[in-house]
Amino acid sequence: MKKRAFTLIELMIVVAMIAVIAAILIPNFLKARENARQRHKLALTGSPAATAQAEIKAPPEPGVAPDIHRLEATMRLSNWSTRLGMDVTNRYRLSYKGSLQVALPGAGGEAELRIPFPHQTEEAMNVHLRFSQGGRSWEPSDWSVTRWGLVAPLNLSAGEKVDVAVEFEAQGRDQLVLELPPAHKLGRLKLQLTAEEPGAELAEISLQPQQRSACGWSWDFENLVSQSPLVVELPASHSLMGKVLLLCRLAGLAVLLFGLGFWYVGELYRPGCLSRFGWGHFFMLALTYSSFFPALCVLSLGQGKPVSQALAIAAALAQPLLLLHVWRSVNLRFSLFYVLPLADLTLALVVNGVFGETWREPIFLGAGFVAVAFVTLTYPRWRANRQRWQSSQCRELQTRIQSLQDHAGQLHKLTDQASGQPLLKPALDIAQRQLNEIEALSIYVQSLDKDQYAGVLASVASLERTQPYAMQKLSQALEHLRTLTPKAAPEHPYCLACGQPGCDSVYCGACGVRKAPALLCSCGTRVWRIGGQEGKIHCPACGLAHSEGRTG
Repeated sequence: MKKRAFTLIELMIVVAMIAVIAAILIPNFLKARENARQRHKLALTGSPAATAQAEIKAPPEPGVAPDIHRLEATMRLSNWSTRLGMDVTNRYRLSYKGSLQVALPGAGGEAELRIPFPHQTEEAMNVHLRFSQGGRSWEPSDWSVTRWGLVAPLNLSAGEKVDVAVEFEAQGRDQLVLELPPAHKLGRLKLQLTAEEPGAELAEISLQPQQRSACGWSWDFENLVSQSPLVVELPASHSLMGKVLLLCRLAGLAVLLFGLGFWYVGELYRPGCLSRFGWGHFFMLALTYSSFFPALCVLSLGQGKPVSQALAIAAALAQPLLLLHVWRSVNLRFSLFYVLPLADLTLALVVNGVFGETWREPIFLGAGFVAVAFVTLTYPRWRANRQRWQSSQCRELQTRIQSLQDHAGQLHKLTDQASGQPLLKPALDIAQRQLNEIEALSIYVQSLDKDQYAGVLASVASLERTQPYAMQKLSQALEHLRTLTPKAAPEHPYCLACGQPGCDSVYCGACGVRKAPALLCSCGTRVWRIGGQEGKIHCPACGLAHSEGRTG
């Protein structure tokens, strides 16, 4: 008996679970790789804060750090997403505008003013530095710009102060790490950082602000003693590209939810209507449902459509294909009133998980209550329909097995006739396998549960298709064997001399000629001796000699 095939829901669960596992493992692998890099830096420096500071620390150079009596800066942070293969990275641009009042510690002399760029700055532009003192403003001639930042020498006497105005734009990616200017003593610190795009997050190791708002942070300290830099994380998942690619990674979860709902509403609509779904139906169903996700990627990322518009167009493109497939597989009513709402609901849940923002949890909670209420109200009907269908399956299975057993009697007769004939062995083996499967199935079906009958029907259908073929093959083989076997000649009822019937005595009653005796040769051929012949007679088939009254 053939092994039971997978059902539609089993196939959907297997494929969807593979997709979900891949969607979980790939981002986690990339994150683990980044964590390994961070741990390597941590092993070299000893602490998370030291890790960030070690990456941004300026190379040791001779010079004395000045006193910073006042540091005020206004910063604007803008970011955008770029794709590197299957990864999404965020790039940023920091516009920095600040003013400082510096002096030299002790009796004065020479010192260096260092104003750092963000860590791992890839590009710096619009860099300006001016000093002002006593109403006079000038740009120092010996200041320099390095990958680390601005370096300007200071030559002041004791108690002398100078105001410094600095501006620059720096471009980097993934993480903004900005160190405070090195100072012998830091007096008043007042910073304002504004994020123009949502998603920027202040890291735990960062210098924590006094005030937070929806679009930025502000710091205001007196005589600050801290080595913590400003660290702003820019998760790629908060960008449009990151969200769209995350939504595509969740396609496996969407297929799983849709598959579970499709199986439930299919059995609710008409039990057994999905029993003929095979591999082709399943893959076409998953393909048409999942076509929503690549359409969304092309429209939102490739064509630059707004998210709401891209979602609507992608759904308008994918849903008709899904409805057409279900319509051709089941019927139009099921596709319109059952499958279409289910597809919209599952897609809406996955989209809400990525774009829901503040409404995400309430929508998930409401959808969960609606799903539980729907199953609670429809489960009695679903169960009753399943029980009626299973009972009909039992009756149909028993009827079809009885029909197979009835036809097996004729097949038994043919196998008895063909037994012992080497020429009929191939056809006899096919027929014998059929009989063994029918016998095993009739015994096995007695111990089956009702839920397993649907799988056994596939084996019964296969036997019904192959049983006529086995009977026909064996019948044709027997008929062919009969044509090859020589037929024994009957006792001749006519006189060989005159051809008149009734030659029952030794002599013919019409002409008086002695009756022609039949001699049976050892090769199976009958040889007739005509009256009046003398001596031996030879078999025309093998040439063996025969004497009257004897057989060879």
